[in-house]
Amino acid sequence: MRQRRASLARSTIVAASSRSKHRVESTLRLADLLRNDPAKPDRLEACLCKACYYFTQMGGAAMTNRECAGCGKDEIYNSTATDALCLDCAKAHSLCKRCGGDREMRTRRDTWPDMSETPSD
Repeated sequence: MRQRRASLARSTIVAASSRSKHRVESTLRLADLLRNDPAKPDRLEACLCKACYYFTQMGGAAMTNRECAGCGKDEIYNSTATDALCLDCAKAHSLCKRCGGDREMRTRRDTWPDMSETPSD
């Protein structure tokens, strides 16, 4: 593959600089959200870790079924961006509903969930 030579016209330089500035500003805003966790009550209510709550998630526009990794309950989503766990399992084990990791992103816990003891319908 070969790409064509980039243009260094004033307008392309200004546009590239503007995009770079926007990327830095949005990264700093995201870092502030992750550090301060201003929506913590809402985040915890949704059973999401900071990464899954504050980072943008993309998915396709197709109805998608996925079984809960804990209890196996079939859930339907209006996107291909699905969650690992149902809300009941996420709450029962203090896990992130979306990614299935620890809700507080701990890699060491005193006790780890036994998914054979997950709530059922």
